[in-house]
Amino acid sequence: MQSFQGIVMFRRTFFVFCVLYFSCPQSFADTRLVYQQNVDTNDTFELIVKGSKVGVADGGSDQLNLLFDESTATFTFIDHAYRQYTQISEQKMIDVNKRMQEKMKQMQANLDEQLKTMTPEQQAMVKQGKMGMRMMPGMRGFGVADAQPKNHIPSMLNTRVNDYQCRRVDTFQGGQVVQSQCVAEQKSLGLTRFDYDMILVFLRATASLAQQGAFSMGFTAPPLPEAGKNINGIPIQAKHEVAGHQVSTSLIDIFQAAVDAAIFEIPENYIQAEIPLPAM
Repeated sequence: MQSFQGIVMFRRTFFVFCVLYFSCPQSFADTRLVYQQNVDTNDTFELIVKGSKVGVADGGSDQLNLLFDESTATFTFIDHAYRQYTQISEQKMIDVNKRMQEKMKQMQANLDEQLKTMTPEQQAMVKQGKMGMRMMPGMRGFGVADAQPKNHIPSMLNTRVNDYQCRRVDTFQGGQVVQSQCVAEQKSLGLTRFDYDMILVFLRATASLAQQGAFSMGFTAPPLPEAGKNINGIPIQAKHEVAGHQVSTSLIDIFQAAVDAAIFEIPENYIQAEIPLPAM
């Protein structure tokens, strides 16, 4: 997965250039994309864009569950039930994975030392993985990436879904289609170029975070299909997996109107939680 940090830097440079040398009166506008999950339910969620920030909220609520800030390339996961939030980034996940790998090597070295003093029966248990497995449960959530790579294959033809022109993209893993979506480009959606690109950066940054195993650590992934560097468009219809369940997602409305900046602020009485890491 290509890092999104290069895209972020390009967009920042372009925006500064635009502001300094041109008026750029309509470079971006606040946007809300409303999605429905499963046609037999009224469950909806919104993708909210304001400047360099993208938020995800349950439909009809301005309480964000997830906030992405392009200016810092940071995700903030917000838990309203426990009044806490956790901030992570692609670099943070890289550091976490590196530390966990070092811890795993340390544990393996300790186990190898213990083997020297074990009875043959105990050594057999270790080799079968029985003793090793008892040491692992607390570490399984860190940096668990997909065992098999995913390939996103776009169709050569365009189609129309919900009055939008879009292109189908099938995602293959292990020789099977695990996700199917239809993605629309900027003109079809009627978004400004800046907001459209902002959403693409968010989707690709989310995919990069997933590649680092963030969503196997208890963080909730956005309820959107997985993106890839060769997926040029925003999903308007999809069949994909959310929290281990197959769902269908459809874009049902787009609003372009001012969004209150306070929506993107973390409540003052919320506590910042850190990713738990083992002592080295």
